Amino acid sequence: MANYRISTSLDVGGRPDQIAIDGFLPIINHPLFQRLRHRRQNGLSNSVYDGLNHTRANHSLGAAALTHKVTEKLVENEEIGDLDAYALRHYALVHDLGHPPYCHAMEQLLVDIAKEREGLPMDHKDHTEALYLSDVRDERGNTIQDCIALSRNGDTDRVFELLRHQDSIHKIVSAKVIGTEKLDYITRDARHAAFTNTVELGLLIENLHFLRGQYGINEKHKQLIPELMSLYVNLYDRVYFHKRCLAMERVLQKGAQWAIELEGLDPAKVWNMIDSDLDVALRTTSRNWINQMGERYLNNVKYGTGVGIVPGKLGIVTRKRHKDEVLVEVSQEQYEELVRKPITPLQATKIEGDIAKLLSIPHSDIVIATVPRPDKMLPDDVQIFDRDGHPNGTIFERRPHLQDGLRSEAESAGIIRIYGHETSAARTIIAKNAEKVADLVIEKLSA
Repeated sequence: MANYRISTSLDVGGRPDQIAIDGFLPIINHPLFQRLRHRRQNGLSNSVYDGLNHTRANHSLGAAALTHKVTEKLVENEEIGDLDAYALRHYALVHDLGHPPYCHAMEQLLVDIAKEREGLPMDHKDHTEALYLSDVRDERGNTIQDCIALSRNGDTDRVFELLRHQDSIHKIVSAKVIGTEKLDYITRDARHAAFTNTVELGLLIENLHFLRGQYGINEKHKQLIPELMSLYVNLYDRVYFHKRCLAMERVLQKGAQWAIELEGLDPAKVWNMIDSDLDVALRTTSRNWINQMGERYLNNVKYGTGVGIVPGKLGIVTRKRHKDEVLVEVSQEQYEELVRKPITPLQATKIEGDIAKLLSIPHSDIVIATVPRPDKMLPDDVQIFDRDGHPNGTIFERRPHLQDGLRSEAESAGIIRIYGHETSAARTIIAKNAEKVADLVIEKLSA
């Protein structure tokens, strides 16, 4: 039986886990899956965390490995059938086929553009479904559905139902926090970002259950879930929404937006690019300032926070200075109104242009980013089962203070940042005009 050594997070004695893939090779070898090897899982998070260079293929293989482990246990317990187990493993492999280059950073821009142009995917899940149904073929002439049908116990209709979340067993892969694809990226990203707090993943998997259409954990080991939830929120706060990662993602987004609007780069084609395709596209345009944006995110050129708008008890007031950074405090109510709707990439570009005009500095030297609403950072509740397999409350019902604490931690991360290119002194100019810049941003976001 063929084995495939993959870097899952389910390590035993420091050794990478292995799963048998003789039943999955046709899917893995298809070009739609192979493209995932050239799309980084975490966009530009490696601008801060050097270890975060793994790809969507690494993640998809890891999710499939964990799904294999979980479903083996669930089949043994007679909680799901053997055919469902195979469909879930196939689903785990193809669940991320539709991610664009640099993943969520570019997805935000492409989704924003799709609101103004017909015929474009509305998000990576929509694009995944379209690719699943597409006529893209491998060297043997097989589509991705053909490859699933050729795989052991492959059922293309069943996998499509799971992609569309039409059966509750999809939760085994996609549930927020304890779904296998979430378990893979939480533990994988934590390890590569050098987090010291980890989760006993093997023990957790042994105690997950799917009963009466609900996915949860048994009573005896429910203490594992709060640890996992805390790790989940910490990753969003310290990694995915790290201020420098957000700045670099905006540099990428703005360069790509200008290339699409001014150079005729086709957003439909961007969806199917790998990271290096987009790199080349943004560095070889006829406009120097677009090429410059491409160079800046690739070279990790620093954009520092000039102004940060944060929630507080007072009206607009300069709270403190830190080097060239000025924090401006607004009332909690006003801040909540400002972030009620996230700043979209197209909206951010317009506001950046207004700031550039106000301060007479180049548009390319300014980026603005916000930490999304706390709801984005909060995990879903998890069902608890008693020893007889009956639902017996949830984690948040048992520990309401846990939910309050996680929400408080998520809310404390809230800030709207206006960054300036450091070498050109844009950051210093923004900081010196902090209240004017804050007034302008608040006016535009309140409109």
